[in-house]
Amino acid sequence: MQAWASVAVFVLAANTPGEGEIRRVQIETILKSSGARMQLPSPMPSQIQLSTDRPAGVRKAPEGAALLWGTIAFGAGASPLQVTVAIDESTAASPVLYVDRNADGDLTNDARPKWTVVEGETPSTARAEGELDLPRTTDGAQTLRVIAYRYRAEAAKVRGLPANVLFYYRDYCISGAADVDGTRRSFLLCDEDSCGDFTFPHGRCRKLRYGIDLNNDGQVAFSTELQDAGTVMSVGNTQWKLSAVSADGGTVKLEGVPKGVKIASELIGKGIDDKPIEFPNQYRGKLVLVHFWATWCGYCKREMPNVVSVRQRFRAQNVEFLGVSLDQADAEEKVRSYMKQIGMDWAQLYDGKAWQSPAAREYGVRSIPSPFLIDADTMRIIAEGQDLRGEKLATTLMAKLAERKK
Repeated sequence: MQAWASVAVFVLAANTPGEGEIRRVQIETILKSSGARMQLPSPMPSQIQLSTDRPAGVRKAPEGAALLWGTIAFGAGASPLQVTVAIDESTAASPVLYVDRNADGDLTNDARPKWTVVEGETPSTARAEGELDLPRTTDGAQTLRVIAYRYRAEAAKVRGLPANVLFYYRDYCISGAADVDGTRRSFLLCDEDSCGDFTFPHGRCRKLRYGIDLNNDGQVAFSTELQDAGTVMSVGNTQWKLSAVSADGGTVKLEGVPKGVKIASELIGKGIDDKPIEFPNQYRGKLVLVHFWATWCGYCKREMPNVVSVRQRFRAQNVEFLGVSLDQADAEEKVRSYMKQIGMDWAQLYDGKAWQSPAAREYGVRSIPSPFLIDADTMRIIAEGQDLRGEKLATTLMAKLAERKK
Protein backbone atom coordinates (compact mmCIF):
# COMPACT_ATOMS: atom_id res chain seq x y z
CA MET A 1 0.00 0.00 0.00
CA GLN A 2 1.36 3.41 -0.87
CA ALA A 3 0.02 6.97 -1.01
CA TRP A 4 1.19 9.81 -3.23
CA ALA A 5 1.87 13.21 -1.71
CA SER A 6 3.08 16.46 -3.24
CA VAL A 7 6.00 17.64 -1.16
CA ALA A 8 7.60 21.09 -1.09
CA VAL A 9 11.33 20.95 -0.59
CA PHE A 10 12.76 24.34 0.33
CA VAL A 11 16.39 24.85 -0.66
CA LEU A 12 18.46 27.67 0.81
CA ALA A 13 21.28 28.38 -1.64
CA ALA A 14 24.03 30.89 -0.95
CA ASN A 15 26.51 32.01 -3.60
CA THR A 16 28.91 33.49 -1.08
CA PRO A 17 28.92 33.36 2.75
CA GLY A 18 27.42 36.87 2.78
CA GLU A 19 24.60 36.24 0.32
CA GLY A 20 21.64 33.92 0.21
CA GLU A 21 18.30 33.40 -1.43
CA ILE A 22 15.51 30.90 -0.98
CA ARG A 23 14.26 28.97 -3.98
CA ARG A 24 11.41 26.50 -3.81
CA VAL A 25 11.35 23.21 -5.66
CA GLN A 26 8.19 21.11 -5.96
CA ILE A 27 8.82 17.37 -6.05
CA GLU A 28 6.67 14.27 -5.73
CA THR A 29 7.34 11.72 -3.02
CA ILE A 30 5.68 8.49 -1.99
CA LEU A 31 4.40 7.60 1.45
CA LYS A 32 4.81 3.87 1.36
CA SER A 33 2.53 2.84 4.20
CA SER A 34 3.49 -0.85 4.06
CA GLY A 35 5.97 -3.19 2.41
CA ALA A 36 8.96 -0.86 2.85
CA ARG A 37 11.07 -2.99 5.19
CA MET A 38 13.05 -4.57 2.37
CA GLN A 39 14.31 -1.17 1.20
CA LEU A 40 15.26 -0.05 4.73
CA PRO A 41 18.21 -0.97 6.96
CA SER A 42 17.97 -3.69 9.59
CA PRO A 43 15.60 -2.36 12.25
CA MET A 44 16.12 -1.63 15.92
CA PRO A 45 12.71 -2.74 17.19
CA SER A 46 10.60 -0.85 19.68
CA GLN A 47 8.84 -2.78 22.42
CA ILE A 48 5.93 -2.66 24.84
CA GLN A 49 5.29 -4.57 28.05
CA LEU A 50 2.25 -6.85 28.11
CA SER A 51 0.20 -7.55 31.23
CA THR A 52 -3.04 -9.18 32.34
CA ASP A 53 -4.49 -5.76 33.25
CA ARG A 54 -7.17 -4.66 30.82
CA PRO A 55 -6.66 -1.02 29.70
CA ALA A 56 -9.29 1.44 30.92
CA GLY A 57 -10.23 2.52 27.39
CA VAL A 58 -11.34 -0.95 26.28
CA ARG A 59 -15.16 -1.21 26.34
CA LYS A 60 -15.56 -4.53 24.54
CA ALA A 61 -13.20 -7.52 24.24
CA PRO A 62 -13.37 -11.15 23.06
CA GLU A 63 -15.18 -13.28 25.64
CA GLY A 64 -13.70 -16.27 27.41
CA ALA A 65 -10.08 -15.50 26.56
CA ALA A 66 -7.22 -15.02 29.01
CA LEU A 67 -5.60 -12.06 27.32
CA LEU A 68 -2.27 -10.28 27.62
CA TRP A 69 -2.81 -6.55 27.07
CA GLY A 70 -0.62 -3.71 25.86
CA THR A 71 -0.80 -0.29 24.20
CA ILE A 72 1.32 1.14 21.40
CA ALA A 73 1.69 4.94 21.35
CA PHE A 74 1.34 5.79 17.67
CA GLY A 75 0.86 9.01 15.71
CA ALA A 76 1.92 12.63 15.97
CA GLY A 77 1.96 15.13 18.79
CA ALA A 78 2.50 15.07 22.53
CA SER A 79 -0.62 12.89 22.98
CA PRO A 80 -0.52 10.18 20.29
CA LEU A 81 -3.13 7.47 19.94
CA GLN A 82 -2.88 4.66 22.47
CA VAL A 83 -3.55 1.68 20.22
CA THR A 84 -4.69 -1.34 22.23
CA VAL A 85 -3.37 -4.81 21.40
CA ALA A 86 -4.25 -8.10 23.07
CA ILE A 87 -2.86 -11.61 22.67
CA ASP A 88 -4.61 -14.87 23.48
CA GLU A 89 -2.00 -17.57 24.09
CA SER A 90 -4.29 -20.13 25.72
CA THR A 91 -3.52 -22.42 22.78
CA ALA A 92 0.24 -22.32 22.29
CA ALA A 93 0.11 -23.76 18.78
CA SER A 94 -2.35 -21.15 17.52
CA PRO A 95 -2.14 -17.86 19.47
CA VAL A 96 -4.45 -15.01 18.44
CA LEU A 97 -3.64 -11.31 18.17
CA TYR A 98 -6.27 -8.57 18.45
CA VAL A 99 -5.69 -4.90 17.51
CA ASP A 100 -8.09 -2.00 18.02
CA ARG A 101 -7.32 -0.73 14.54
CA ASN A 102 -10.22 1.75 14.40
CA ALA A 103 -9.39 3.08 17.90
CA ASP A 104 -12.99 2.81 19.15
CA GLY A 105 -12.32 0.74 22.27
CA ASP A 106 -13.90 -2.38 20.75
CA LEU A 107 -11.54 -5.25 19.86
CA THR A 108 -14.31 -7.39 18.39
CA ASN A 109 -15.13 -5.26 15.33
CA ASP A 110 -11.65 -5.14 13.78
CA ALA A 111 -10.23 -7.62 11.29
CA ARG A 112 -7.73 -9.81 13.13
CA PRO A 113 -4.19 -9.59 11.80
CA LYS A 114 -2.52 -12.81 10.77
CA TRP A 115 -0.46 -14.03 13.72
CA THR A 116 1.77 -16.91 12.71
CA VAL A 117 3.87 -19.24 14.83
CA VAL A 118 7.45 -19.51 13.55
CA GLU A 119 9.36 -22.36 15.17
CA GLY A 120 12.73 -21.02 14.02
CA GLU A 121 15.98 -22.90 13.45
CA THR A 122 16.92 -22.87 17.15
CA PRO A 123 14.96 -22.66 20.42
CA SER A 124 16.03 -19.01 20.78
CA THR A 125 14.23 -17.97 17.59
CA ALA A 126 10.81 -19.56 18.21
CA ARG A 127 8.20 -16.81 18.02
CA ALA A 128 4.86 -15.61 16.75
CA GLU A 129 4.82 -12.74 14.26
CA GLY A 130 2.46 -10.73 12.11
CA GLU A 131 1.68 -7.44 10.39
CA LEU A 132 -0.18 -4.70 12.28
CA ASP A 133 -1.82 -1.75 10.50
CA LEU A 134 -1.82 0.98 13.16
CA PRO A 135 -4.00 4.12 12.89
CA ARG A 136 -2.29 7.52 12.90
CA THR A 137 -5.54 9.44 13.48
CA THR A 138 -8.63 8.92 15.62
CA ASP A 139 -10.83 8.23 12.59
CA GLY A 140 -8.49 5.46 11.46
CA ALA A 141 -8.43 6.94 7.95
CA GLN A 142 -4.67 6.49 7.60
CA THR A 143 -2.78 3.48 8.85
CA LEU A 144 0.90 2.58 8.79
CA ARG A 145 2.11 -0.98 9.01
CA VAL A 146 4.51 -2.35 11.58
CA ILE A 147 5.93 -5.84 11.83
CA ALA A 148 5.30 -7.27 15.30
CA TYR A 149 6.71 -10.38 16.93
CA ARG A 150 6.82 -12.06 20.30
CA TYR A 151 9.27 -14.73 21.38
CA ARG A 152 7.94 -17.94 22.87
CA ALA A 153 8.52 -18.24 26.61
CA GLU A 154 11.44 -20.64 26.15
CA ALA A 155 13.09 -18.41 23.54
CA ALA A 156 12.71 -15.31 25.71
CA LYS A 157 14.33 -17.14 28.60
CA VAL A 158 17.29 -18.23 26.45
CA ARG A 159 17.71 -14.64 25.23
CA GLY A 160 17.48 -13.20 28.72
CA LEU A 161 14.37 -11.17 27.85
CA PRO A 162 11.36 -10.39 30.04
CA ALA A 163 8.57 -12.89 29.57
CA ASN A 164 5.85 -10.50 28.44
CA VAL A 165 7.29 -8.26 25.73
CA LEU A 166 5.95 -7.46 22.25
CA PHE A 167 8.48 -6.14 19.71
CA TYR A 168 7.60 -4.16 16.59
CA TYR A 169 9.33 -2.17 13.84
CA ARG A 170 8.37 0.04 10.90
CA ASP A 171 7.28 -1.33 7.52
CA TYR A 172 6.71 2.17 6.10
CA CYS A 173 8.79 5.08 4.84
CA ILE A 174 8.81 8.26 2.73
CA SER A 175 10.74 8.06 -0.54
CA GLY A 176 11.12 10.23 -3.61
CA ALA A 177 13.59 12.54 -5.31
CA ALA A 178 15.03 16.02 -4.71
CA ASP A 179 16.95 18.47 -6.87
CA VAL A 180 20.23 18.76 -4.97
CA ASP A 181 23.09 20.75 -6.48
CA GLY A 182 21.42 20.73 -9.90
CA THR A 183 21.04 16.94 -9.98
CA ARG A 184 17.90 14.96 -9.24
CA ARG A 185 18.75 12.49 -6.52
CA SER A 186 16.84 9.80 -4.63
CA PHE A 187 15.54 10.78 -1.21
CA LEU A 188 14.50 8.59 1.75
CA LEU A 189 12.97 9.36 5.15
CA CYS A 190 12.39 6.69 7.79
CA ASP A 191 10.98 6.60 11.31
CA GLU A 192 13.34 4.28 13.17
CA ASP A 193 11.36 4.67 16.40
CA SER A 194 8.27 3.17 14.72
CA CYS A 195 6.18 5.87 16.40
CA GLY A 196 4.15 7.02 13.38
CA ASP A 197 5.39 10.62 13.53
CA PHE A 198 7.69 12.21 10.93
CA THR A 199 7.67 15.65 12.61
CA PHE A 200 11.05 17.37 12.60
CA PRO A 201 12.20 19.19 14.62
CA HIS A 202 10.36 18.81 17.94
CA GLY A 203 8.71 15.52 16.97
CA ARG A 204 8.26 12.36 19.03
CA CYS A 205 10.60 10.30 16.88
CA ARG A 206 14.09 10.34 18.39
CA LYS A 207 15.55 8.22 15.58
CA LEU A 208 14.25 9.94 12.46
CA ARG A 209 16.71 9.36 9.61
CA TYR A 210 16.98 10.80 6.11
CA GLY A 211 19.06 9.93 3.08
CA ILE A 212 20.18 11.63 -0.12
CA ASP A 213 21.75 9.73 -3.02
CA LEU A 214 25.12 11.47 -2.70
CA ASN A 215 27.00 9.42 -5.33
CA ASN A 216 24.08 9.62 -7.76
CA ASP A 217 23.77 5.88 -8.34
CA GLY A 218 19.98 5.95 -8.10
CA GLN A 219 19.57 4.70 -4.55
CA VAL A 220 20.29 5.68 -0.94
CA ALA A 221 23.07 3.56 0.58
CA PHE A 222 22.27 2.68 4.19
CA SER A 223 25.88 2.65 5.40
CA THR A 224 26.99 6.00 3.95
CA GLU A 225 23.97 8.02 2.79
CA LEU A 226 21.34 7.49 5.50
CA GLN A 227 21.94 9.80 8.46
CA ASP A 228 20.26 11.10 11.61
CA ALA A 229 17.81 13.93 10.95
CA GLY A 230 20.11 16.57 12.48
CA THR A 231 23.17 15.55 10.43
CA VAL A 232 24.64 17.69 7.64
CA MET A 233 25.48 16.03 4.31
CA SER A 234 27.97 17.39 1.78
CA VAL A 235 27.41 17.34 -1.98
CA GLY A 236 30.21 19.03 -3.91
CA ASN A 237 30.81 22.39 -2.25
CA THR A 238 27.42 22.49 -0.58
CA GLN A 239 26.22 21.33 2.82
CA TRP A 240 22.68 20.01 3.05
CA LYS A 241 20.51 19.32 6.05
CA LEU A 242 16.94 18.40 6.85
CA SER A 243 15.35 21.46 8.43
CA ALA A 244 11.66 20.60 8.80
CA VAL A 245 9.18 17.78 8.13
CA SER A 246 5.43 17.72 8.76
CA ALA A 247 3.89 14.99 10.92
CA ASP A 248 2.66 12.95 7.93
CA GLY A 249 5.81 13.51 5.87
CA GLY A 250 3.77 15.50 3.34
CA THR A 251 6.03 18.56 3.60
CA VAL A 252 9.81 18.33 3.72
CA LYS A 253 12.31 21.17 3.95
CA LEU A 254 15.97 20.86 3.03
CA GLU A 255 18.56 23.62 3.36
CA GLY A 256 21.78 23.86 1.41
CA VAL A 257 24.65 26.29 1.96
CA PRO A 258 28.34 26.47 0.94
CA LYS A 259 30.76 24.52 3.09
CA GLY A 260 31.80 26.53 6.11
CA VAL A 261 28.40 28.23 6.49
CA LYS A 262 26.28 27.06 9.43
CA ILE A 263 22.48 27.19 9.40
CA ALA A 264 20.44 27.37 12.60
CA SER A 265 17.31 25.36 13.39
CA GLU A 266 13.89 26.85 14.08
CA LEU A 267 12.94 27.32 17.72
CA ILE A 268 9.21 27.05 18.35
CA GLY A 269 7.44 26.64 21.67
CA LYS A 270 5.90 28.35 24.67
CA GLY A 271 7.97 30.87 26.58
CA ILE A 272 8.41 30.99 30.35
CA ASP A 273 5.74 33.74 30.28
CA ASP A 274 3.33 31.37 28.45
CA LYS A 275 3.54 33.45 25.25
CA PRO A 276 4.28 31.59 21.99
CA ILE A 277 7.78 31.85 20.56
CA GLU A 278 8.43 31.33 16.85
CA PHE A 279 12.00 31.79 15.74
CA PRO A 280 12.75 33.02 13.11
CA ASN A 281 9.23 34.22 12.09
CA GLN A 282 8.92 36.72 14.96
CA TYR A 283 12.48 38.02 14.51
CA ARG A 284 12.74 38.86 10.80
CA GLY A 285 15.18 41.64 9.92
CA LYS A 286 17.17 41.21 13.13
CA LEU A 287 20.35 39.66 14.42
CA VAL A 288 19.34 37.28 17.22
CA LEU A 289 21.51 36.12 20.09
CA VAL A 290 20.24 32.65 20.99
CA HIS A 291 21.65 31.95 24.44
CA PHE A 292 21.56 28.49 26.08
CA TRP A 293 21.91 28.63 29.87
CA ALA A 294 20.51 27.31 33.19
CA THR A 295 20.07 28.56 36.75
CA TRP A 296 22.17 25.66 38.06
CA CYS A 297 25.14 26.69 35.88
CA GLY A 298 27.74 28.78 37.77
CA TYR A 299 29.48 29.88 34.56
CA CYS A 300 26.13 31.07 33.18
CA LYS A 301 25.46 33.17 36.28
CA ARG A 302 28.89 34.78 36.11
CA GLU A 303 28.31 35.66 32.44
CA MET A 304 24.68 36.79 32.73
CA PRO A 305 25.27 40.35 34.11
CA ASN A 306 27.37 41.04 31.00
CA VAL A 307 24.62 39.64 28.76
CA VAL A 308 22.03 41.86 30.46
CA SER A 309 24.28 44.92 30.08
CA VAL A 310 24.91 44.25 26.38
CA ARG A 311 21.20 43.67 25.82
CA GLN A 312 20.43 47.16 27.14
CA ARG A 313 23.18 48.66 25.01
CA PHE A 314 22.07 47.11 21.70
CA ARG A 315 18.30 46.79 22.08
CA ALA A 316 17.68 49.76 19.76
CA GLN A 317 20.08 48.51 17.07
CA ASN A 318 18.14 45.68 15.41
CA VAL A 319 19.55 43.09 17.80
CA GLU A 320 17.24 40.77 19.75
CA PHE A 321 17.95 38.15 22.41
CA LEU A 322 16.30 34.74 22.84
CA GLY A 323 17.12 32.51 25.80
CA VAL A 324 16.84 28.72 26.05
CA SER A 325 16.81 27.47 29.63
CA LEU A 326 18.20 23.96 30.16
CA ASP A 327 16.81 23.74 33.68
CA GLN A 328 15.23 20.54 34.91
CA ALA A 329 11.49 19.89 35.18
CA ASP A 330 9.45 21.88 37.72
CA ALA A 331 11.98 24.72 37.80
CA GLU A 332 9.76 27.39 36.24
CA GLU A 333 9.46 29.53 39.37
CA LYS A 334 13.20 29.30 39.94
CA VAL A 335 13.87 30.44 36.36
CA ARG A 336 11.35 33.30 36.63
CA SER A 337 12.78 34.43 39.97
CA TYR A 338 16.34 34.50 38.63
CA MET A 339 15.29 36.37 35.49
CA LYS A 340 13.57 39.05 37.57
CA GLN A 341 16.50 39.29 39.96
CA ILE A 342 19.13 39.75 37.23
CA GLY A 343 17.00 41.82 34.83
CA MET A 344 16.55 39.36 31.94
CA ASP A 345 13.69 40.91 29.99
CA TRP A 346 13.87 38.85 26.79
CA ALA A 347 11.91 35.77 25.70
CA GLN A 348 12.92 32.44 27.23
CA LEU A 349 12.13 28.94 25.98
CA TYR A 350 11.86 26.36 28.75
CA ASP A 351 10.60 22.77 28.48
CA GLY A 352 12.08 21.22 31.63
CA LYS A 353 14.03 18.60 29.67
CA ALA A 354 17.51 19.97 30.45
CA TRP A 355 20.12 18.31 28.22
CA GLN A 356 17.40 16.25 26.53
CA SER A 357 15.73 19.40 25.21
CA PRO A 358 15.23 19.08 21.42
CA ALA A 359 16.64 22.61 21.00
CA ALA A 360 19.89 21.64 22.73
CA ARG A 361 20.26 18.53 20.56
CA GLU A 362 19.53 20.38 17.32
CA TYR A 363 22.09 23.07 18.11
CA GLY A 364 24.68 20.53 19.28
CA VAL A 365 24.91 22.11 22.74
CA ARG A 366 27.24 20.13 25.01
CA SER A 367 28.20 22.83 27.51
CA ILE A 368 26.71 26.09 28.75
CA PRO A 369 26.60 29.01 28.48
CA SER A 370 26.41 28.43 24.75
CA PRO A 371 25.56 31.53 22.63
CA PHE A 372 24.81 31.73 18.89
CA LEU A 373 24.42 34.92 16.84
CA ILE A 374 21.97 34.28 14.00
CA ASP A 375 20.72 36.32 11.05
CA ALA A 376 16.96 35.73 11.33
CA ASP A 377 16.43 36.35 7.58
CA THR A 378 18.86 33.70 6.33
CA MET A 379 19.21 31.64 9.56
CA ARG A 380 22.97 31.71 9.11
CA ILE A 381 24.98 31.34 12.32
CA ILE A 382 27.43 34.24 11.96
CA ALA A 383 29.17 33.90 15.34
CA GLU A 384 29.14 31.51 18.29
CA GLY A 385 30.93 30.38 21.41
CA GLN A 386 33.82 32.40 22.80
CA ASP A 387 33.29 35.21 20.30
CA LEU A 388 30.04 35.97 22.13
CA ARG A 389 31.24 35.87 25.74
CA GLY A 390 32.72 38.52 28.01
CA GLU A 391 34.02 41.66 26.32
CA LYS A 392 33.88 39.92 22.93
CA LEU A 393 30.07 39.88 23.01
CA ALA A 394 29.77 43.63 22.46
CA THR A 395 32.64 43.87 19.98
CA THR A 396 31.28 40.98 17.89
CA LEU A 397 27.82 42.54 17.79
CA MET A 398 29.26 45.86 16.66
CA ALA A 399 31.31 44.18 13.94
CA LYS A 400 28.38 42.14 12.61
CA LEU A 401 26.06 45.14 12.61
CA ALA A 402 28.67 47.10 10.64
CA GLU A 403 28.88 44.27 8.06
CA ARG A 404 25.11 44.38 7.56
CA LYS A 405 25.30 48.10 6.67
CA LYS A 406 27.85 47.61 3.90
